[in-house]
Amino acid sequence: TIKPILSYALAYEHLDWSDQHKVVDEPTLYPNTNQQVHNVDQNYMGELMIDEAIGYSRNTIAVQTLQEVVQHIGMNGVTDYLNQIQLLDTQPEDVSYAYALGAFHYGVSPTQLAAAYAMLANQGIYKTPLAVKKIVLLNEDKEIQFDIQNQRVLQEDSVYLLNSVMENVMKKNFWKQEPRVLIVNFLKNTIILQMPIKIVG
Repeated sequence: TIKPILSYALAYEHLDWSDQHKVVDEPTLYPNTNQQVHNVDQNYMGELMIDEAIGYSRNTIAVQTLQEVVQHIGMNGVTDYLNQIQLLDTQPEDVSYAYALGAFHYGVSPTQLAAAYAMLANQGIYKTPLAVKKIVLLNEDKEIQFDIQNQRVLQEDSVYLLNSVMENVMKKNFWKQEPRVLIVNFLKNTIILQMPIKIVG
């Protein structure tokens, strides 16, 4: 789940990838260790297009990609990005390459993950998720408004390329699973997480 929003989003942002970028699924070690990165099927598929790497969820390529990103922007750049999209769940110095596979230190909530993916639908602008948009105090004829914090974390062209690849992943449906249409529509439309709630005082 985390691979597109972490390794691949940062690759499109900082490594000048195109939507035709090719990667290689091959034996891979976690950087600075002797520990092997394993794919779910315990196999390697060789050279792949990036949509294939995402569609077949190749762990090796996700770790390779994050390593390349770190070589370009440093691990501090990665943790800054995670903090911007509210997925930094520990101290920056404790973030490891296992984060590329979703092995977070403490874990993140579905709301946090949904907000991070909604950033892709919002052309790279992260919007802090709110369950309450406003409170209406009917007896006082008063409204309490909550400000939505917006922050650009990815450039529009980076998001466009990633969304294009993700849409291809859903259309090709590599693992032959349903549903697909919902995710394609998610990538095509702005997702509004805020739900207005009226409270009678």
